[in-house]
Amino acid sequence: MKKYIISGALFLFVAMFLTINGKSQKVDACGLITKSEVQSAIGTSVLAPLKDEGKLGDIPFSHCTFKKNSDLIALLLTIYTYKSKDEVKKLFESSMKQVGGTEPVSGLGDGAYWWKSKNSLFVIKDKYMVTILLGPETGELKAAKSIGEIVVKKMP
Repeated sequence: MKKYIISGALFLFVAMFLTINGKSQKVDACGLITKSEVQSAIGTSVLAPLKDEGKLGDIPFSHCTFKKNSDLIALLLTIYTYKSKDEVKKLFESSMKQVGGTEPVSGLGDGAYWWKSKNSLFVIKDKYMVTILLGPETGELKAAKSIGEIVVKKMP
């Protein structure tokens, strides 16, 4: 019994140490923005957020979806957690070039671009990539940038 208690305590210590040092720090997308902040940014009411998380390959992600009604999405906020700042920066720069039709956005995180045809804002901060996908008639760059500013301020 003592062996299990000591093993459990050691596991908790290692997990705390890694989290404090940013090695396994998860980000909850729904914890970065409130319903009222979303409504203020897009100028319309939304339902309570829906939370989801998982992995895209080996990249952990957290989704937070705000809907206008049961069928229509107003905002899909996704936070991807990469292994390093360098990894996310390389991916960010290559994707910006590959998709075309993007516009750099200054003053937001470590870099940002607006993909107008997809009504999406991509932002990097440290080892995280934030995607802000706005639904139809929920605003464009101004609304997305407002949401991005709120989210980036609350990120680790």
